[in-house]
Amino acid sequence: MVIVNVQAGACGFTTTIEAEGEGELVKLTISSDCQAVQGLAGELRTVDSMDVFAPLDETEMYAACRRNLRHSACPVPCAILKAVEAAAGFALPADVHITMSRK
Repeated sequence: MVIVNVQAGACGFTTTIEAEGEGELVKLTISSDCQAVQGLAGELRTVDSMDVFAPLDETEMYAACRRNLRHSACPVPCAILKAVEAAAGFALPADVHITMSRK
């Protein structure tokens, strides 16, 4: 099982993604303070692991995001795909960082 924790940024919401591989399907358990992500979690109980190789606009995961998320800069969709990728064994579970500052 792979566990990904997302601190989304200025909104202050926290999301935890648990992904567990089952062949080509990866089971997801997503919990979040964000109501929009909670709606997404209701739709994404399993994901086809091959979605990590598909164009973004052709994945079921991003279709579910389109129906539930209102903020296109939300980092949760990327985190879900990274969790699926690692759970399916396509990549090692390595941290991803986005840092922001002003100059």
